[in-house]
Amino acid sequence: MNNKVKDWSRFQSYKEYIDYLTDLQTRYKEYFQEEEFWVNIDKNIIEQLNNYIQQYPNGRYRKEAIKKIDELIQEEEKKDNLAWEKAKKENTKEAYENYLSNFPNGKYRKEAIKKIDEFIIQEEEKAWRKTRRKNTIKAYEEYLKKYPDGKYISKAKAKIDEILQEEELAWKHAKELNTKEAYEEYLKKYPDGKYISKAKAKINEILQEEEEELAWKHAKELNTKEAYEEYLKKYPNGKYVNEAIKKLNEFIWKEIPTKDLFGKELSDKYISKIKKKYKIPKDYGKLLVIDNNFLTIRNFLNLVSGLIFIIVIINSNIVQYEGINVIIFVVLIVTILVNLVANEILDNSMSFISTEGYGIIYPKYSENDSKITKFKDIVKISTETIKGDKIYHFYNKNNELIDSGKGKFYKKIEEYWKKLQYNK
Repeated sequence: MNNKVKDWSRFQSYKEYIDYLTDLQTRYKEYFQEEEFWVNIDKNIIEQLNNYIQQYPNGRYRKEAIKKIDELIQEEEKKDNLAWEKAKKENTKEAYENYLSNFPNGKYRKEAIKKIDEFIIQEEEKAWRKTRRKNTIKAYEEYLKKYPDGKYISKAKAKIDEILQEEELAWKHAKELNTKEAYEEYLKKYPDGKYISKAKAKINEILQEEEEELAWKHAKELNTKEAYEEYLKKYPNGKYVNEAIKKLNEFIWKEIPTKDLFGKELSDKYISKIKKKYKIPKDYGKLLVIDNNFLTIRNFLNLVSGLIFIIVIINSNIVQYEGINVIIFVVLIVTILVNLVANEILDNSMSFISTEGYGIIYPKYSENDSKITKFKDIVKISTETIKGDKIYHFYNKNNELIDSGKGKFYKKIEEYWKKLQYNK
């Protein structure tokens, strides 16, 4: 108790005692905060040790922190020196860049930057010499991209303009000559030039033309159906397609058919008469089929008329009539009229199929006659059956119906059109 009284005796009042306890509590709090701060910092990082000293300039661990900082600085300097010696030994741009990456604030920072600049200058000089040797637009553009602030940017831009002008003149000259050698010379001089794709295309075009010329020459030398077929197969859009087709047709269709669609033999005289009378156009090539069914119909009508006349004469029942002479006269008139109509209308028209097309030929034929259809206008053929008859429909590239019909004539048209498609 006396001690307590003695202790209490230090304080003149209760308030003074309370203030003392509050101050004591604050100091304990600061003590443990400093302890916690010190425990949690990394003692191998100078920045964190400096932070401790700044936070607690009179702290319990201040001397220890200063000592540790000195050790770390000495150790860092040692590493810095070793890294710098290594960079100098390697003496490459990458080595000095690696030094700066590891020691951004190192002792030899300025020297490293200077060395790197020297290497950059050396590299640029080397790159410029290489660019000059290549002397192409692509090379100068690569230099400008790599060294946008380089020493030779103005010269590089000037060289690009110069080469462009020279290249335009070289390309113009190559086009004027229009030879494989001229285009190859352009490619050799301007391997990265503006017109390399066009030059290569021209060379390929010339080579194909030369190959086609040789193929056509070979086909003419052989002068066989197979040789012309081979040429057309290899060059469907070639320079000599029309001549090849003409030659091929001479082999495939050497003669005008000697029979009509009904199998009736046609004499040479009659065929010549047909060609002359109906003015078969030259551009329609050789005749393939002549449909002379009109002549057959006329002959059939003549036969019918004759039979009617005979029946009228020999039929006794009719003879008994008083008006027999009138009947005979009427039948004769009808027979004559039928023959006139048949001769004028039926025999004066003819269906034909040629190597170029088909149609109906009239004596007053004109090349613009709408009834003439070229095979090249037909792109599709369809068929349908109506009341037992097969109907053929012909369409153009716009899918428009250009002709329809039935019977042997249209069947022949379909067969030949398919053959043409196969030959293509």
